[in-house]
Amino acid sequence: MDRKTRLCADILGPRKKLSLDPSALGLADRPSLLDGPNEIMTSDLDIYRSANELIKQHGDAADIEAAMRADECLAAGDMEGEAVWLRIVKAVEELLSEERPGDAEVH
Repeated sequence: MDRKTRLCADILGPRKKLSLDPSALGLADRPSLLDGPNEIMTSDLDIYRSANELIKQHGDAADIEAAMRADECLAAGDMEGEAVWLRIVKAVEELLSEERPGDAEVH
């Protein structure tokens, strides 16, 4: 499986493939964040957007869904995908938490 159609990059549905081609993601005219040759680093904004979408789709079970996808990536040998999904798990837990982080400011 090539890097542009990685299973573990998708958050929109089970076992769908998502193109990681910047032009397909609407990122062709944006500067890319490169973590190495031809690798796109996932921004915190994208992590929180993904977490929010999972919460909309799965409610309180969103963290479990993200953890299962991280496990799927690990089983497939996709360590980068697993790392992204583990970041999403943490973001889901933070968004679902009723406690305010200690460094958060109220506006």
